[in-house]
Amino acid sequence: MKKIKYLLFTVLVFSLIALASCGGDKDIENIESLVSSIKASISEPYQVVTTTSIKDGQTEVYKRVITISLEKTDKLSGTITTETYMLNSSFTLEKSTSVETIEDIKTDTLFMYNLNESYFTSYTVNNDGLISTVKASAAKDLLNSPTVEVVSDFPFNITLNNKRISTLSTSYKMNSKDVAISTIYSYID
Repeated sequence: MKKIKYLLFTVLVFSLIALASCGGDKDIENIESLVSSIKASISEPYQVVTTTSIKDGQTEVYKRVITISLEKTDKLSGTITTETYMLNSSFTLEKSTSVETIEDIKTDTLFMYNLNESYFTSYTVNNDGLISTVKASAAKDLLNSPTVEVVSDFPFNITLNNKRISTLSTSYKMNSKDVAISTIYSYID
């Protein structure tokens, strides 16, 4: 019986030591802790790909894919490839590509959204991310775009993987156009 008690005590001590060593790993329980987690993780990705699509009815009239490939040396630098697809006179999407090399990229440009509880009609936030519905009146603030005119409340979702942002998706209606934005953050593990 003493051996079993000693074994249980030993297991308990090692469990407490393991738990204490993970003490800095707090759960994501609110918007503030989500923002902190995002800010910590956006300095680590090696690639960020954002796709924006605009449809007029069932026809895609515009698409832009921005791929930011990052290198971390003494500064965060990278290459930004922008592919733009616009509807031409033949009613087909015509592609143009530009490539730009940037030194000293600011990490806050990798996540340009303003998250605030007051912007949401409803939301759930946890270690898996954010599932929310944004008030149409708060679209300009959340999307960080003073010219956007959204006609109704819309979804805005963030997925976390190991407390790092991995995807972001939203879609909203502007007048007769439907806009969809998705971003994928990739990391070297």
